[in-house]
Amino acid sequence: AQVSAPVAPVKAKPLKSPVTKQTSDTAKPKKYRLYIINDPFNTREFVIQTLLKVIPGLDFSRAYNAMQAAHLNGKGLVIITEQELAEAYCEQIMSKGILSAVTPDE
Repeated sequence: AQVSAPVAPVKAKPLKSPVTKQTSDTAKPKKYRLYIINDPFNTREFVIQTLLKVIPGLDFSRAYNAMQAAHLNGKGLVIITEQELAEAYCEQIMSKGILSAVTPDE
């Protein structure tokens, strides 16, 4: 019978937890600006009422300021929000006959 040399015990390596990458789901979503564009067709009152109906939580003062900025400067900032919401609001506003645009908030 052969005698084998003693074998040193093998130490188990501790298990490493997998490296987790931060996904875009947990990253802060990019914001977008929703503008209304001045036109010669819609009344100021109609624009304000439309904004108040379409955008939840928008108060009269912000709706008025957006309308006034559009009237004086050609476009008025309504809100800054997530892209999906900005685009949905834009579509709803345009469906009422008011020109609207969405741009990245940079």
